[in-house]
Amino acid sequence: MLSIDAVPALECAGGDYEIPDKVTGTWIKTNPETHKKQATAKNKELDGRWVPLVKMVKGWNRANGKPLKPSFLIEVMAEELVEAPFSNYPDEIRNFFAAMEANLDRPWPDPAGLGPPVSDQMTSERIAEAKKALQEAQRKATLARRAEETGRQGDALRIWREVLGDYFPLS
Repeated sequence: MLSIDAVPALECAGGDYEIPDKVTGTWIKTNPETHKKQATAKNKELDGRWVPLVKMVKGWNRANGKPLKPSFLIEVMAEELVEAPFSNYPDEIRNFFAAMEANLDRPWPDPAGLGPPVSDQMTSERIAEAKKALQEAQRKATLARRAEETGRQGDALRIWREVLGDYFPLS
């Protein structure tokens, strides 16, 4: 399934844009090129493994009723919380779930420094729900890792699919 977000935008000076914010009902400034450069640098720092990691965690978010809103928050958190050296996907995913849970309470500013915090939709109730979902994701990721380590690859793949959603392959 292909998903494309189309957002009306007004071009401003300096390559910035104004886009509608459905939460506040106002127009906010943004600069997608700034984030693109930051994300590209982070992906390069992690030898091309950052983008797939973020996509997998966004898959988890979709498969679990989107406890983190907006999904862009996952990218913003991953830029800071996922650090080199990158070990392997199972451990990095589990570690990222734990890091997100531990840091969900704090504000996450717009990477371009123009708009409101990316985390502004995360109310205290939503944070509590997201922390529970992240704890469950960590628990299942640990089970999947144990299954891998004990040679139960089929079980591991099934558990990873439970964690990461239907797009995760079973073979």
